[in-house]
Amino acid sequence: MHELLKTGGESPDRKKTEPIKVGGLTFQKHPSVSIEKLLGTIPPQGNPREQDVYTRLAKADLTVVSVTGTEKQETFVIAPNLNPEHINDVLYFAAPNNAFGRNTEDLIADKEFFEKNPSLQRAHKRIPGWNEFQQQGSPLIEKIALDYKIPYPPGFRNFSGVVVPVLHFGTTEAGASISLTPIEEGSDLHKGLSTVLPKQLNGHELNTLLGPLIVAAYSPGQTQWPPKDSIVAEGKTNVIGPLQTTAYLCRKLVEKKKNPSSVPPNQDIEQSPLIKALDEYAKTRKLP
Repeated sequence: MHELLKTGGESPDRKKTEPIKVGGLTFQKHPSVSIEKLLGTIPPQGNPREQDVYTRLAKADLTVVSVTGTEKQETFVIAPNLNPEHINDVLYFAAPNNAFGRNTEDLIADKEFFEKNPSLQRAHKRIPGWNEFQQQGSPLIEKIALDYKIPYPPGFRNFSGVVVPVLHFGTTEAGASISLTPIEEGSDLHKGLSTVLPKQLNGHELNTLLGPLIVAAYSPGQTQWPPKDSIVAEGKTNVIGPLQTTAYLCRKLVEKKKNPSSVPPNQDIEQSPLIKALDEYAKTRKLP
């Protein structure tokens, strides 16, 4: 088992800190909290593979940061840095069809086939959320593919660095709204978050899809996605495994923004108890 869930050296902060201002934004960091504490339990994973990783991630410290200065208060949740192996684990936990485990070698083969097929690439550009997947999902798949050694003995080398999972959402009377917008290096937002977590974020890639994927992994009631579905709207039915889950989640989030009634509650991670608990915690610093 590789060293897991490194936070980049940050010490868990159990006390409220003073707000930090960067540009026109104010950043309020809240005491660290875990998925297990927010939910009062660890949701059943449904498959015993990699159960130890699933449990440890649920118990790991999350950093919750409220950001004001925009049109409304935004919440940013920073999970522990993940190496390529554990990024693959999160995709596996979130996938509705995980009968084949991490499925890493098929994930890499599908990626390579897609890159060599221009007609398939053109068809995928018509998928709702495909642009968001290209921005935030493709780098995750690329990192897994670069790190995994297929010749015997196969396995992860974990030499290609870590990714910082970020969940970014705001809430209105209509409920939570997750943002997949990349956090640009050098922006006031990036500078502020880097000031709040200087060691964890130092030089590492922030990914705003990996945070929602973690939410999906711990929201079984809101990820009742079909094991097979049409990723390309007019295309054939595909298995929704670890690879396809990244694009499928982007699609569901974008479809809901265009038509809120198009995504049923049991497929809508914005209605996850974890999102609701995080929103309440950011506003009151109280656990549900």
